[in-house]
Amino acid sequence: VEEAAPAPAEAAVPAAEPTLPPLPPILPTPVRRRPLRSRLLDLVHLGPSVRTGLGRTLIIAFLAVALIPALIVSAFGIGSQVNRIRTDVVNKLSLAVALQERYAEQWFQIENLTLSSFVHEVGMERQWRTLLNPQADTDQYSVAYLSVSARFGTFLLQHPEFVHLFILNSEGQVILADDKTLEGLSYADAPYFTIPMQEASPYYSPPAPLEGYDRLVATTAEPLRFVTNKPQGVVVALIDPTYGLRMTEVTPGLGRTGKVYLINAQGQLITPIKEDAQAPGTPLTSHGVSRLLEGISGSAIYDNYAGETVIGVYRWLPNLQIGILAEQELTESYSSLFSSSALAIGVALLAIFVAFVVSNQVAQRITRPIARLTESARRMIEGDLDQRVPVTREDEIGTLSLAFNQMASQLQTTITGLEATIQQRTRELQEANYLFQKRAIQLEAGAQVSRAAASIREPQRLMQTAVDLILERFNLYHVSIFLLDESGEWAVVRASTGQVGQQMMAKPHRLAVGGESMVGWVCANRQPRIALDVGQDAVHFDNPLLPFTRSEMVLPLQVGGRLLGALDVQSTQEAAFDEDDIRTLQGMADLIAVALENARLFAQARQDMQRQSLLAALTQRAQFAGTVPDILAATIEDLAHILDLDQATICLGTRAELQAGGNGGPSTSPGEETQ
Repeated sequence: VEEAAPAPAEAAVPAAEPTLPPLPPILPTPVRRRPLRSRLLDLVHLGPSVRTGLGRTLIIAFLAVALIPALIVSAFGIGSQVNRIRTDVVNKLSLAVALQERYAEQWFQIENLTLSSFVHEVGMERQWRTLLNPQADTDQYSVAYLSVSARFGTFLLQHPEFVHLFILNSEGQVILADDKTLEGLSYADAPYFTIPMQEASPYYSPPAPLEGYDRLVATTAEPLRFVTNKPQGVVVALIDPTYGLRMTEVTPGLGRTGKVYLINAQGQLITPIKEDAQAPGTPLTSHGVSRLLEGISGSAIYDNYAGETVIGVYRWLPNLQIGILAEQELTESYSSLFSSSALAIGVALLAIFVAFVVSNQVAQRITRPIARLTESARRMIEGDLDQRVPVTREDEIGTLSLAFNQMASQLQTTITGLEATIQQRTRELQEANYLFQKRAIQLEAGAQVSRAAASIREPQRLMQTAVDLILERFNLYHVSIFLLDESGEWAVVRASTGQVGQQMMAKPHRLAVGGESMVGWVCANRQPRIALDVGQDAVHFDNPLLPFTRSEMVLPLQVGGRLLGALDVQSTQEAAFDEDDIRTLQGMADLIAVALENARLFAQARQDMQRQSLLAALTQRAQFAGTVPDILAATIEDLAHILDLDQATICLGTRAELQAGGNGGPSTSPGEETQ
């Protein structure tokens, strides 16, 4: 029965939370009953004030207080139950192993006694003597042979676990066998012959592969002794263990997945496994099998040969040289734990629900006024510094609200002043960062130009490398190097950037020294010149190939008072150059000038060396030439070789004769060239 009750005053929704407008009532009833489901949803609903922060902390604390003891008790209970279940399963598996061990030992004892009883039957001794006596009468041997053969057949019918029977004489040769193909074969080296003959005691070997047989067989042998204690022969029997060890197919108390099986010393399955396709003789691999092959007994949880997680008990029988394993799947072992845990899980879930509902309600009552304060603080963080909280309480929350309002007023005043300071510092930092990066680029460019000046000896290549580096590193519009011609009246472009530079070098482009251009002015005055606005510079040359130039700087290339030319850099930006640019580019210009002068001196030195070599060669040839024609011929030959001439001629005669030859020089025949 649901009863309508007025909501408490504390449950009123705060003004900051969005609410839906009330629906108009269909019937004019004075009281409206809320469904029980709706009230339950309100209990578990997480309001905005408890989803994060203090509300969540309170809920977590309540849940921790309620759940941690329950979880600890449950953990101890489940742990003890797990240990109890495992102990029970291990005990049942150990009992099955013990029963199987006892049965196996009894079975092998019975089989050995069966063979021993057969060997020592009344009336059989005379037959054994006759068969083992190599000097026996033929008729007696035949009678004994037929009698023993018939007895072998009767014995094998009565005991189907015996696969074969045969007799070995003192030399290890088969003299009689149920399988006539074995007669005459020698097994003198087989252990089932050598051990009974040497020790005069019965022999047993565990089930193992045997040559000539397609299944595992256990071997037992009984020595034949008569008057003396010395064996005269051996009766050997091969036993199929699958006929006798039937207990491995029955696992009482081990459930649906319980199984017990035996393995030999090679890890091969001896007997069939219940509801499994594994055939006897199949090699098995698992933790339990590995421990048994090491001769270790125990119990563990592991994956068996089929990949199933099981609780297993394994025991090695050293006297029989076989191992016994009893296993049960882990899921079946703990099935009772799963079913018994259902009630505990249900109780735990109910406890969690109750604790959550109670903690949710308490947290909402505590955190709701704090949430309003937090919302105002969040809006202040977003930039609304006009936020204020109404002070309606006189407790700690009211004191906190009053302190918040005072802090908001002070913060609004402080932030207004800080914003201007931050903007100013930001601009200064950006400018400093820009200057630092620019300076680093300039230093790197200077280093590259310096390396080029030190490594490149060819002037043209050096100048082109320098203008390309300056253009790239300083982000310029155009860079050119002008060199003075031999007359010193013109500054000619020798290196330039881009397609425009190629066109200027192809003409070549030249400017008059002292003419109406910044290059001409710099070459005439030997001083740098900067035009931060080329439209306002009186001597700027308006090059139609470079229409976007807005700033230009020309620096002289001079070494030791000798002017070589000028470095011209242009930018598309106004006022693109400052004092750092001037110093850096002037340093590069000086490096280029020094490199060009070094290249000139290097070329001049090489030319002087060539001339000295030529003079030395001519002098040496003249010393060995006997006549004037020989001297002239040697001289003209050396000149042609050293100077790489196509043709050379020496003209002899008076000045008048030489001038008479035409144009003040020697006369040439048609088609000949005089150099």
